[in-house]
Amino acid sequence: MMTGWNKLGLRGLCLVLLLPVVAPPVVAQTLGAVEQRLDRLEKRMLQREAKVASGEAVLQLEKRLTAVKRAIATLVSREEADRRKNEMVAERVERLQGDVEARLGEVEALLVKARADRPVVVEPPSPPVAKQDSADDRYREAEAFVKGKQWAKAEWVLEAFGDDYPEDPRAQQIRFWLGRSMQEQGRTAQAAQIFLQLYEQYPAADFALDNLFALAGALADLGPETAVQACDVYAEIDAGYKDRLSEDQRSALLDRRIALNCGA
Repeated sequence: MMTGWNKLGLRGLCLVLLLPVVAPPVVAQTLGAVEQRLDRLEKRMLQREAKVASGEAVLQLEKRLTAVKRAIATLVSREEADRRKNEMVAERVERLQGDVEARLGEVEALLVKARADRPVVVEPPSPPVAKQDSADDRYREAEAFVKGKQWAKAEWVLEAFGDDYPEDPRAQQIRFWLGRSMQEQGRTAQAAQIFLQLYEQYPAADFALDNLFALAGALADLGPETAVQACDVYAEIDAGYKDRLSEDQRSALLDRRIALNCGA
């Protein structure tokens, strides 16, 4: 950007160079034309500088998002590996339980055979057919579980809602609640992945600010390797939502940035 001194120096130099070759009667007109051309040149330079600055800001944001995606993808892979291990253990326990139940069944069969009088088996009545819940019923049920912080039940209902009603306008909110339920149950990397997807797909949603706070919190909880990304998200909150923050949110934002040693 040109300073005031540079502008005056450039204009003075142009005027000095032009004066010896311009006839005295048209000096004023020539100087005016030079002034106008210099003004136009300055405006073009300022416009180009503004475009370059805007492009650099967009590039920096894209780099930050890419770094967040990489970190989350790595942690999700770890969580998936842990989940598979847990499933293998659960399968072994289930097989063991099946073996025990089979042996108990054999013992019971022998006892029944030994009895002189076999008991009369009465078939239980068939249960009534459950009424199909509507999307509104499912949404209210999910909302109640979320407000009651019954996260395991909430997750089941939220996933079912997303599968059954993917085109429902409330699917975005349901997706955010699903991320919160995972976050509260310790599946932080998966929760962070959901929050990041929501930020990219629905940046103007009603829950966008809460979603960014949740994303930053999840990144901070994942440990030092994602602390920088958490600071970037907090910086985005401060830059893009500063006028919308409540006093409690401002205080929470300041405390969390201090706790992570985020820069200005």
